Amino acid sequence: MLRFGTCYHPEQWTAEQAADHIKLMVKARMNVVRMGEACWCKFEPEQGRFRFEWLDPIIATLHKEGISTVLCTPTAIAPMWVYNRHPGVVRVDARGHKAPTTAAHACCVNAPEFQMLTDAVAQSLARHYAKIDGVIAWQIDNALGSGGSARCYCEHCEKAFRQWVLAKYQSTDKLNEAWLSASGGMEVRQWNEVTLPRSERGRTNAGQWIDFARFCSDSLIGHYKRQADILKANCPSHEITCNAVPRAGHLRLHKLSDHVTVAGRVSTPDRTDGLIASYGHDIARSMTGAFWVMEQSCSARQDRPGVVSETLDPAELRRWCWQAAAAGASGVYIYPFRAPLGGDDNLRPGVLDWDGKPRRRYKEVLRTGDEFAKVGRELEGVAIEAKVALMRSFDSRWSSESQPGLPGFHHDDHCFDLYRAVKRKGHVCDTIDPDAEIKKYSVVIAPCLTVVDDALVARLEKYVKEGGTLILTPQSGSRETTNAMTTIPRPGLFAALAGATIEEIIVAPGDAPQTLNFARGALIAQTCKVRSWFEVIEPIGAEPIAEYLDGRLKGKPAIVRRGVGNGQVIYIGVYLPRETLELFIGEHLPDFPMKEIPDGVEVVQHKGEKGRIVFVLNHTGERQHLKLPGTFPDLITGETVGPSVTISANGILVLKA
Repeated sequence: MLRFGTCYHPEQWTAEQAADHIKLMVKARMNVVRMGEACWCKFEPEQGRFRFEWLDPIIATLHKEGISTVLCTPTAIAPMWVYNRHPGVVRVDARGHKAPTTAAHACCVNAPEFQMLTDAVAQSLARHYAKIDGVIAWQIDNALGSGGSARCYCEHCEKAFRQWVLAKYQSTDKLNEAWLSASGGMEVRQWNEVTLPRSERGRTNAGQWIDFARFCSDSLIGHYKRQADILKANCPSHEITCNAVPRAGHLRLHKLSDHVTVAGRVSTPDRTDGLIASYGHDIARSMTGAFWVMEQSCSARQDRPGVVSETLDPAELRRWCWQAAAAGASGVYIYPFRAPLGGDDNLRPGVLDWDGKPRRRYKEVLRTGDEFAKVGRELEGVAIEAKVALMRSFDSRWSSESQPGLPGFHHDDHCFDLYRAVKRKGHVCDTIDPDAEIKKYSVVIAPCLTVVDDALVARLEKYVKEGGTLILTPQSGSRETTNAMTTIPRPGLFAALAGATIEEIIVAPGDAPQTLNFARGALIAQTCKVRSWFEVIEPIGAEPIAEYLDGRLKGKPAIVRRGVGNGQVIYIGVYLPRETLELFIGEHLPDFPMKEIPDGVEVVQHKGEKGRIVFVLNHTGERQHLKLPGTFPDLITGETVGPSVTISANGILVLKA
């Protein structure tokens, strides 16, 4: 079932206003709402005194109208009485400053009193709403760890971190060995000497930093798991989801997926590139398969406080909803239904404006609801089958967060560049953890996979020998799992598999580029400019694909390839410019039926026993022209289109093939 609905905040409106809102939801063919994410103060106005009468009639009315409810555990925003009665729960930053208690996520998830309070409110809600008709699912917390709240430096976290490293290393000798503590003069002899890495990033112990990042991820997941266990025990038939921020990088999402029945995400699209939203969708989809967009913003991303969000173009919100469905979402919740009058989100437009009048955005939602209802059944029984995977290593990202190696380098931006290169060729791209099964993929791209061990390299070698293509990028294999630099010549444990070592790394100013010449493959004889980071590769069984043309690096390989068994390994020792990267990656992908996809157009293919569904989305504000491999019925309009087709600005095709 394709769920279409909204994020609703009945605590902000009168009963009469809520009745009017629900009528408009019904008219828009909505079948689900999400409520309660900021309502701890309403559910529990005083410690231990719970109230539900303010929400129960709304749920009952929605249920009567055929609209289901997803409730949130409201633990992202604590009531003011929490801070008055339990001041020790407040989160602390690296400089010792306490979080403002008027902000979301101001509490430390490792504070025992906060754990007691969150368990209590989750237990009370679960027991009450287990027997209330219309409630079908739970969202735990809200945007867990976002807004800089993922890492806390309070006394509770320091104590919990000591317990975490004690469980991991068992002795201070093993801890000192892993952290190479002697090299920084910070050996510890007693566990109470273990501290949190409060120093400026890049100037802290590398082993201590990565363990702290791992600990913080585990802490957030522990906070989530406690509530999930309570909800599962009381409401076994209800779905459990999250509202993850896919690119935030503060918690290992594939571990979080162990505790949800359906992944959920927040989506506030960046209008500079339509594929940025798809990247977040595919991260969520790769967690549990089908996923829900728990907050599909109906305004553009806005990073400047106190400023109204950019006005969307006509049909842009509709396209965002269909973009989620194309990526495999089985539920889309538009945020918010009515623009709030107060709070810190009061400049954010809603489906309805501040005066509650239905205007252009509501008409667009009406259209989208009709289309979802019309096409939704056709999407049952089809699913995305990706042949390409992007290996997003959180250990490598956390290592890079503190020590990027290259000024201005951002690990996830590099991941997105490679993801974008795959999508530009029409392929769907899974995002996977290094522990994931990879046998089903034709190509695995491992961006900046710095932190590796023997077991991972052995799995990748087996994958390649059995016919897979593995693509590695700069800095790969440079660190051990402790985040220490490897003593093996780079690319470290990958050297034998890649058939090459790194003779030298040159970091140069951006205004001193090198020219790269491709000696083999589809780009043969073509050149491009590369900047800032140059790895000089010494082939040992690998063949050069591209070489430097300038200065003392002239003739030295920058990209190499080695055949291994039935597969191949490609090592890229530079950061290729976007256009060249897309051409180079595209050369190594499986064939795709559509050869020329205009920039700004996205194609997503779903497969099932009864055939295929192909989504074509125009992420630009201009008409786009493309060639289809035949003629196909468009499920939205009922018309047959192709082989030549023109898509309107922000237009969508849903083709049955």
